[in-house]
Amino acid sequence: MHDETVWTSDIPVRTNFGLTLGESFGLVNGVYAAQEMFDFYVDDREVAARTVAGTVPRGAMKTKISWSRTSPWAPFMCLPETGVRGQLTYHARSWSLPSYLDIEPWLRAEVDAAHPLYKAAPTEPGPSENSWTSFYNKQLGKGATTWADWCAANGRA
Repeated sequence: MHDETVWTSDIPVRTNFGLTLGESFGLVNGVYAAQEMFDFYVDDREVAARTVAGTVPRGAMKTKISWSRTSPWAPFMCLPETGVRGQLTYHARSWSLPSYLDIEPWLRAEVDAAHPLYKAAPTEPGPSENSWTSFYNKQLGKGATTWADWCAANGRA
């Protein structure tokens, strides 16, 4: 790009929920297969300032990010990949800020009032959960009901 350093990271995601959870979610062979694609853009002047030998840069790198994901239908949609062709595409953009205090005041007020957990990054790693395992744990009661039965009970069969 013009006057920017750009790097990408394309990550194939593959998880066998049939094997790990015992639930296929209507996925082909119970396997969730997706693609996550990241593009990072940094102004060349920012790169130059952060690559001076013998110095340690201060603060967050000023970065713009583009993120995309293609994936099967979400589990709550009750669309079996084995029977309904298609996929979801997510796309988002973001940028870095020097600190939490630099977030737009209206958004910071909402986070402070309703979602204080997100005011800072975790200090320790936590358990790994994604939308599929969350659905399995919370909606299917950790396997107490099947995805097909949940879909039928919720008018989505």
